Amino acid sequence: MKKIFALVTVFILGLSTLFADEYVVSKIECIAADGLYDRELTFKYDDSENVYYLCRSTYSAVYWFTLTPENLEKLRANLKKVQEWAKLAKENKSSISKELPDSSFSVEGTMKRGNNWYSTKWNIELNFFFISHISDEGEIISFMIRGGEKSSKQNQYIDIEFESVVFLNTEIDALINAISSETIEAAKLKHSQEMKTADMFN
Repeated sequence: MKKIFALVTVFILGLSTLFADEYVVSKIECIAADGLYDRELTFKYDDSENVYYLCRSTYSAVYWFTLTPENLEKLRANLKKVQEWAKLAKENKSSISKELPDSSFSVEGTMKRGNNWYSTKWNIELNFFFISHISDEGEIISFMIRGGEKSSKQNQYIDIEFESVVFLNTEIDALINAISSETIEAAKLKHSQEMKTADMFN
């Protein structure tokens, strides 16, 4: 009985996303920039607005950070540069921390806390860094997104923060795959098929 209840619960939760304009494309693993906590970002697509979201949940709030198609292309270009620099760092056994050139862009932030919604008064600038640590003990390649916080339109005393996060080694490859056009198209196709199935039962 408990297994049946669990399956029904998962199905009901799935319906809430099935009929929404936004839906999950992929899940992305990373760590907080202070290195103390694991983080999971959810990459979503919004059909109605033709925009993407990087989403994060905490115990008290849910955050959406809007990525335009242009932002997404710049993020992909940043990751391509990370791959190039990683190859260079390994070949030359170089340890370096450097901001990627011409890499920053700004995003709008939205936060839901309880029943209240907040949006940023000004966009949050994101900066992107390449970090390599090459030694005889091993190779560590990192990609950091440095965020920030801005006050909300609705309440100047409530801030919306894009927490700085770091992707290590294979997490960089996973991020590249998570935001690839192939992954996005697969998610769109799956969503379309789910909608067609739902329409059969009108």
